[in-house]
Amino acid sequence: MPDNFLQLDKDIVFEVNNKNETLEYDEDLDAWITVNVENEQPKATLIIDKSVALKENVDTSLVDISDLSKIKFKLVAKEDILDMSDGSVVYPKGKEIGTYNLSKDGKLKITELPIGCYEFFECETLPCLVLNETRHEVKFTQKDTTTKVYTETREVVNDTTVIEISKQDISGEEVEGATLQVFDENNNIIDEWISSKIPHVIEGLLVDKTYRLHEEISIEGFVKATDIEFNVNNTKDVQSVVMIDKIVDVTKKDLTNDEEIEGAELIVTDEEGNIIDEWISTKEAHHVSGLEENKTYILTEKNAPYRI
Repeated sequence: MPDNFLQLDKDIVFEVNNKNETLEYDEDLDAWITVNVENEQPKATLIIDKSVALKENVDTSLVDISDLSKIKFKLVAKEDILDMSDGSVVYPKGKEIGTYNLSKDGKLKITELPIGCYEFFECETLPCLVLNETRHEVKFTQKDTTTKVYTETREVVNDTTVIEISKQDISGEEVEGATLQVFDENNNIIDEWISSKIPHVIEGLLVDKTYRLHEEISIEGFVKATDIEFNVNNTKDVQSVVMIDKIVDVTKKDLTNDEEIEGAELIVTDEEGNIIDEWISTKEAHHVSGLEENKTYILTEKNAPYRI
């Protein structure tokens, strides 16, 4: 039996008689027949089992993994793949053998591969997932003369994108009570929540897309923050977005002794004359409510306190 081939499953039975279709005679009229014996070469099967790692205690409403059939893999020859019958090269080193889609449930089975060393990698994934760029080597080696198919199963895991959004004051502490929204490039609201003592985490935003973080309702006494645009990168690492709320304090002080003056009626208006906030001064500074970053406002003393 030649090297790199399989032994026969069963003996070949043949009969020598004058009815044999391959009966021939040599020059001495000696009869002979031809018996064809076909030895098989072993084959290889690669099975890929895809799964997705979801985070715990995270908003996963944007992650749709009900159909994984759009995820694609490429298979290439890691070395020259030979036909052992004549030593010819079936696939030269680096040759792309094929591009394959997973099944809906994330399975892939590539069969009838010649024995040899291959490399496979993910070339396309779902938009909400991080592309797994690992290049996986799989080597098939003939171990005996009876095994017809050598099978390798590899599990490949995808991670989702994870965006952590933090609403902070200027000291770096989390701010509770602000209503925040995330918009996509088409100005659709993707997510909405009220800030708490811990950052808000969104799983499954689309890779290479730009989103906008917007403060819809600010907390009383804080300046409404300017919108923040952020891009989602192809990484399984947590990507952080921080929005900082500022405070504008107004004090009414005596020019002679620098003490707070009580009883002054003060008003803040915008450039169109709309009243944003109004109050009567006390011994404490006043946190102005309703302000927005990058806008101009006017502070007016409507009535001064009467002092003897």
